Amino acid sequence: MDVTEITRQIHDTIRNARTAKGMPQEALAQSLGIPQPRIAELEARLRDGRPTKQVSLLLQAAAAVGLVPMFVPEEAVHAVKAAVEAAQMEPLPSVWDEVFVDLSEDHEENEQPTALAF
Repeated sequence: MDVTEITRQIHDTIRNARTAKGMPQEALAQSLGIPQPRIAELEARLRDGRPTKQVSLLLQAAAAVGLVPMFVPEEAVHAVKAAVEAAQMEPLPSVWDEVFVDLSEDHEENEQPTALAF
């Protein structure tokens, strides 16, 4: 994978996370305390596959949209992507996943509510 492809993937990941949060460039810039044109310039450089010397800004922008940058050995990339995709598809566990108690008034007077395990 060359630098151009990597920078484009970084652009796509950050931009997709930003837009998924409904966060325009202006809001991201405001959260970082910088002018919006710096965000536009960063995204344009990354989109065009041009490396940026603004690593600090890149890391701050990633954190602001809920991303954690990490370096993964190339041979583990497929497994990491699969794990991330699986985690995004699984609903978060809830106390309701363990036990649900029916407290409705549909049961008879002497009947106890039924605990249902899922």
